[in-house]
Amino acid sequence: MSSELIDQLSKKLGLYDELKTQAKSRELIRLLDIRSTQSVQHIGEYAKVVICIDLAANLLNVGLDTENALKVSGLKKSQYLNNKRMFEKILDLNKPLTINDICIQLGAQEVSKKAKDLFEFYKSHNKDLADNEDISHPQYATMAVYQAGKILKKKIPKQKITSLSHLKPVQWTNLEKKWDKFIDENPNLKTDLSLVKRVIKEDEENQKPQKSQEKVKKVKVTIQPYEDWKNNMLDFARSGLAIQKEMEEKKKQELLQHQEMSQQQQAA
Repeated sequence: MSSELIDQLSKKLGLYDELKTQAKSRELIRLLDIRSTQSVQHIGEYAKVVICIDLAANLLNVGLDTENALKVSGLKKSQYLNNKRMFEKILDLNKPLTINDICIQLGAQEVSKKAKDLFEFYKSHNKDLADNEDISHPQYATMAVYQAGKILKKKIPKQKITSLSHLKPVQWTNLEKKWDKFIDENPNLKTDLSLVKRVIKEDEENQKPQKSQEKVKKVKVTIQPYEDWKNNMLDFARSGLAIQKEMEEKKKQELLQHQEMSQQQQAA
C-alpha cells in the first residue's frame, strides 16, 4: 500500500494537514493486512483505504464528512457500513462512546437518563434513519446528550461535544437544526418526567378523601393560575409516560429479536 494513495485520498476527504490521521491510517492498514481474511481481500484498495481513514479519524476525534467518504470509496452505503463494521471487528477497535461515557467526560451525568430517552425516541420515530444507517456513529449519542442538556437547563460545552461527535462544525449545525425541529414537533419530549410524576402523585394525594372533614378548614381557593399549570402538566405527564412506555416496549421487542437471531445463528 503506497503512502501516496493514503495522502491522495486523505486530501480528497478534506484532511489536508491531519498528519496524525494519515499516520494512524497507515497503522490500521498494516494491521489489517496482517490479519487479513478472504472477505477483506475482495474489497478494492480505494475503499479499504477510505474506510481505514474514516476509522482513524474517529479514533482521533477528527471531523470527517461521511457522505464524501462514501462517495470517494465507490461503495454503496450498505456495503460501506458492513465493511466498516467488519474492519472494526478485525482490528479490535474500541466500541463507540455510550451516552454514559459522554456524560461522564462532560461532567453532565444528570442528563444521561433524558439523553437515552431522546435517543431511543429519535431512533424509533425518525423516518430518515434507514435500516442500514450507522446509528452507532457518535453523532447521534452526542446530539442526544446536547439536546437533553438544553431541555434540563444544563449547559453542555459545545466545543467538546462537537469534537466527540466526529462531525465538522457545519455538519454539527445541520444535525442540531434537524433535532431542534424534531423535538419541536414532539413537544412532550421537552417534559421532565421526574417533575410530572411528582405532580401526578401530589394530585392523587389531593384527590383522596379526608379522614375527618371536621378537621379540614375551608379555604377559599384563589390560585387559579396554579390549577391551570397543574392541568397542563398532567396532560404532559400522561403523554410523556405513554412515550416512555412505548420506548420500553420497543426495547423489549429489540431484545427478543436479538435473542432469536443469536439462537438461529447458533443453530446454523
